[in-house]
Amino acid sequence: MVDALERIHAALDEGGVVVDTQPVSARPPVVGTNGQLGTLDMREWAKTIASVDARIVETVDRGLFSVVADEHVVVTDAYDDLAEFVEEAGQWVGTRVPRELAQRADAVSGAVELHQDVRVRVLARE
Repeated sequence: MVDALERIHAALDEGGVVVDTQPVSARPPVVGTNGQLGTLDMREWAKTIASVDARIVETVDRGLFSVVADEHVVVTDAYDDLAEFVEEAGQWVGTRVPRELAQRADAVSGAVELHQDVRVRVLARE
């Protein structure tokens, strides 16, 4: 990651920016038309993000970038039904669909939403 940030730094003009967006919820809620169905297990992904954050801190400490914005927003992903969500989310790195949620896929009808806390960070090249 540090190497990638060094290459990005070299490619940017002074004052150029990098926008880093990462889902940071360890257990974001999965919501159906009748309320919450469960949560997605993204704890492994959260560990990956902690590692990325450490690398970014290193590059900021070295003076390559400065953090000019660091905000959190809730991003909602919509799916036609729980079965579609389970299939899609089951392919995400660092993510596990809890068995209880997956077992409900055939029994739950209607649209499903995933509400994730997403960090939006803007780094400016120094």
